[in-house]
Amino acid sequence: MQEGKRFWTLCASEAKYFQDQQKTLLQAVRLTLYLEKTGEEIHLESREGVLHSETKDIDLSGDIHVELPREYVLTTEKAHYTHSSRIVESDDPVHISGPGLELDGNTWKYSIADHVAKVNGKVTASLIVSNLKIQK
Repeated sequence: MQEGKRFWTLCASEAKYFQDQQKTLLQAVRLTLYLEKTGEEIHLESREGVLHSETKDIDLSGDIHVELPREYVLTTEKAHYTHSSRIVESDDPVHISGPGLELDGNTWKYSIADHVAKVNGKVTASLIVSNLKIQK
């Protein structure tokens, strides 16, 4: 919490704190990011993580599953949350699926404050339309 606002919640099955490095190693991680303007949440799950105590930045790795607003799901292998800029991003390939859309790319960046997501690098997208009628 900062100035009475909750920015994120972090849960893990195991945590080991290393005071000399100011970091906590995490296992079976669940990170919830709170979107202030809309009240929505982003849920990230991974096998492992690192919480950097001084900056409150979080590194996630291993089978990352992200539940985004409006029923979209992102999968990747690594992600990083930068607390000072409220940005979550991945420099590993990402796959996003959701209502009517399948999207792949080499990198992903989401600005929580602006509610803007960007997928870059060899982006491919498939638009899935139900009940499509073609008239001649």
